[in-house]
Amino acid sequence: MKRWIITLQLVATFGLLMNCGENTIIGYRKHNLGERELLSESTTVVVGVVKDLTIFTKRLALNDQEQPYVKNVRLYKVRISVEQTIKGVPPASDEIDVYFWGVGEFTNAASLNWPDKGQRAIHYLTSEDGSLRYVTDLVRSSTTVFSGRHANEPNTDNASMIIPKLLLSPSIGFAPEEFARNLSLSTYRSQELVGYVGTLPFLRTLLKDSNNQIKWAACRTLHDFIGQDSVCLHEETATHNNSVTERERVELIESNSVAQIGFKKSFLKQPVQYASQYALLPGEEGIIDFLRLISLHPDPELAKRSAEELRKLSASQL
Repeated sequence: MKRWIITLQLVATFGLLMNCGENTIIGYRKHNLGERELLSESTTVVVGVVKDLTIFTKRLALNDQEQPYVKNVRLYKVRISVEQTIKGVPPASDEIDVYFWGVGEFTNAASLNWPDKGQRAIHYLTSEDGSLRYVTDLVRSSTTVFSGRHANEPNTDNASMIIPKLLLSPSIGFAPEEFARNLSLSTYRSQELVGYVGTLPFLRTLLKDSNNQIKWAACRTLHDFIGQDSVCLHEETATHNNSVTERERVELIESNSVAQIGFKKSFLKQPVQYASQYALLPGEEGIIDFLRLISLHPDPELAKRSAEELRKLSASQL
């Protein structure tokens, strides 16, 4: 497939599109990025609500081996009402137009980018000759925020610390049921940026929430934070207001007990190797993050061994 690389500013004039063949896609960005990569590749990151989605072109045939079931794409314009900027220069207007190549026809696909009207999200953008576009085409280039509208955060060079708060701290106008239902996804997006240890404090705070549905969702999500759900699973309050059935709670407790036995045996045998296998962050950073999580484990033997390995890694870096 032939691809012409030009700026979106020229695309917006329609002129070159009228001269393109049916199999030509202009400025197509083929990436499938995680949260940390999206943040790194972006020049501007805003939190905002999708106001409108406009089709800009006819369908153009796509030949992408990573998305074989997508037959064609179109150029879309997304109008976003900006609530705050957490990376880059804030836009001159409270409303911005952003472009991307999105799906036209498909039979099956994964992680497609499709901004829904009214959706609040973190939008990862880049600038090309004065026009804003999503960092990637076709696939996800924004992260939905289910926690409501937040007060403006300081625009710093540390957006990776702001995003977990936006995702995991309930704020103005949030819907508790929707927030609880999507908490595991929001947690995973946070973990991609700041790992287990950077995400853990937010879930611990949610365990104290007055809404039992949110409280149970936090407890259930902590099931993936080895050892961190042992207390909340046994709390009687977790069964209030039909937020969880007693059977589900007991099943989690029983599965935890079995899993902890196997985990302890494997971890104590090869702690660093085990940490590298379950790390969420890249390289040694991920190993250290996982070891720090286990150093907080309620089992003293696990916590001690993890702390010892952390000291060894720290000494090796001197």
